[in-house]
Amino acid sequence: MGGRPTRVVPALSNTDRHNQATYGTGHRAGANGTKTVGLVMYRIRVNPDELRLSAREIDEVGQGYLALADRSLRVGLDAPSYDGQFGPQVRAVGIEGSARLRALADRLSERAQGLRRIAADFDGVDQTSRQGMAAWGQQLLGLH
Repeated sequence: MGGRPTRVVPALSNTDRHNQATYGTGHRAGANGTKTVGLVMYRIRVNPDELRLSAREIDEVGQGYLALADRSLRVGLDAPSYDGQFGPQVRAVGIEGSARLRALADRLSERAQGLRRIAADFDGVDQTSRQGMAAWGQQLLGLH
């Protein structure tokens, strides 16, 4: 009757199993199918190098958006005017398109920076954990 308390979420971009998260609901099936609230083990595996690679790829997409924004602005500003009808409308579209593309590029840049922060945080946790384990090992060796 009861289901598993956790689900495994596979990697989004490739078959790399480092990028995998396991999460739970905090509920387990009890006797006779009743639900009980209990401790669920959370397992999060993150590859900081993959996060940095993704951040770099996101930055590249953002740079492409900036290039398109510049092109949109140039095309809009350089549009010829036929009896004062065509030019102003195309200029407005070019300026609006440029502004929207720049806003998207800014948001992508923020996301990429967020991924870099997460990667740095995980690196810091790993380093602290390694130092703690080394100190714990030294304490155990001292007990002989």
